[in-house]
Amino acid sequence: MLNMMSQKVEAEGKRNEKLFSDYMCFCKTNEAEVSKSIESATERIPQLQATVIESSSAKSQLQQELEDHKADRSEGQASLAKAMALREKENATFEGNASDSRTNIAALRKATKAIESNLAGSAFLQTNAAGVVKNILEMVTSITDEDRATVVSFLNTGSTTSGSSDEIVGILKTIAEEMQKDYEASVEAEAAQQKAYLELTAGKQKEIASATAMIEKKTERVGVLSVKVSEASDDLEKSS
Repeated sequence: MLNMMSQKVEAEGKRNEKLFSDYMCFCKTNEAEVSKSIESATERIPQLQATVIESSSAKSQLQQELEDHKADRSEGQASLAKAMALREKENATFEGNASDSRTNIAALRKATKAIESNLAGSAFLQTNAAGVVKNILEMVTSITDEDRATVVSFLNTGSTTSGSSDEIVGILKTIAEEMQKDYEASVEAEAAQQKAYLELTAGKQKEIASATAMIEKKTERVGVLSVKVSEASDDLEKSS
């Protein structure tokens, strides 16, 4: 019986010894893992701090660039709207003047044709063209007062007191030719202004499109950096 008790005590002792050995092993292993974890966290803190600083700096830079791109786009849009309003105003002025010029030139040619055909009697004098010619004579400065009086007298009475009908025709043709030249010059000027406007708008639209593309690209990049800063800050807080 003593032998059995001895064996039992010995077995209990071995079991306790194994338990103690396992416990010590666990403590050493756990201690090593904890030390390793602390060491890893200690090494990672500077990396996380650098990530927060670098990403925050990059984000601030991008946000400033975004403001610049938005300002450039707004300026381009304002310039485009201003150019469009000016072009519409210029074109409206041109169209009005061009219409008057065509009407005046047509009236002068009609009067010239009537006089050359000996039709400048009462029938022609009662037409709108005769009235237009009278108005033209009041405005033009390229003829003498004497020539003006000659043509006006003819248009009022259908006869001349000084000068022949050939003289009157010559005066009217000269005025018509000058008006035609002015009209053609205005058409060329309008075409040049329209071309310049189209070139300007094409350039501004390209600038606006470029600014918009940069805004979209950098807005997305700011979002990515915001997430990166947030995640690094959370990890830094947990590691501290």
